[in-house]
Amino acid sequence: YQGGFIDKMVFIVRGKLESVGEDGIVVPLFEGDVCGEELLMWFLEHSSEYRDGKKSRVTGQRLVSNRTVRCLTNVEAFALRASDIEEVTSLFSRFLRNPRVQGAISYESPYWR
Repeated sequence: YQGGFIDKMVFIVRGKLESVGEDGIVVPLFEGDVCGEELLMWFLEHSSEYRDGKKSRVTGQRLVSNRTVRCLTNVEAFALRASDIEEVTSLFSRFLRNPRVQGAISYESPYWR
C-alpha cells in the first residue's frame, strides 16, 4: 500500500491486479507482470562495496511504496522477500551490474528507465 514498506517482489502467475500510483494513474497488472521490482534496483544501489573481503548488508533502511496494488480477480503469484533479494544482489552483484543485464532489466521495468 502507498506509504507502506515494500517488503517483497511479487511475480504474477495468473489473475488481474491494478497498481494505483500517488498521482492517481492506474496501471493494470496481468500474468507475467511483476510488482515490487524496485527492490532489486534499490538493493543494487545501496549495497556497499566489499570491506575486509566481505560485503556488508543494508541495515536499518527500508523502501517506501508510492503506489497501492489491488487484486481485481483471484490471483496466483509467488514472491521473493526483501531479505532474499538482498542476498541475491549481494551474491550476484557483479553479474547484475553488467550493462547488458541491466539493459535487459530496464527494457521490462519502468523503475530502471
